[in-house]
Amino acid sequence: MTIISPGFVRTNLADSVTNPEVKAKLAESRDKFAMPPDAIARAIAFAIEQPADVVVAVNTVHWFSLAKAAGLFGDIFQSLRAGGVFLLVEPVGAEPPFAPGFNTWRKEQPSQHRYEDWRRFWSRVNALLGYDYGFLGEPDDQNRIGDRLSVMQWVGLLTDAGFESIDILLRDAEKVVLASVKP
Repeated sequence: MTIISPGFVRTNLADSVTNPEVKAKLAESRDKFAMPPDAIARAIAFAIEQPADVVVAVNTVHWFSLAKAAGLFGDIFQSLRAGGVFLLVEPVGAEPPFAPGFNTWRKEQPSQHRYEDWRRFWSRVNALLGYDYGFLGEPDDQNRIGDRLSVMQWVGLLTDAGFESIDILLRDAEKVVLASVKP
């Protein structure tokens, strides 16, 4: 994560202040201490050009096809500097030999998410943005990953992208949390 907090920047903020004393002090301080806006712009440009230390993806990749996910993992790998960490939280299924027992067990677990909850969420996003951001897919879309991948299949996608030191931080009835490192 990159945070740029420039402090006092030379702008026309003082012009909008109505109290004459505060306006004068603000203008005096601006002229004495404030950084020029182009210096901040250069700092922002420099920061966003730097490789990332950490990338976090939470409940995002499963909306894509396997091919798109593989490409995305490759892009994330490229964006990280050596030693950078990719944290991934996604829905997960069972390894094929264990799927029947796992699916029986999972049905007995309280659901953490329902399809209708996602519909309501995206409706709120659209209303807040005043723009139809769109819903990311229907639950029966066969092209998207959904919860069909096992933990080891997610690990395989990460390995194929070049990640190493992959660790399973959490595994429950619905999701997996994986941490991986770019060597």
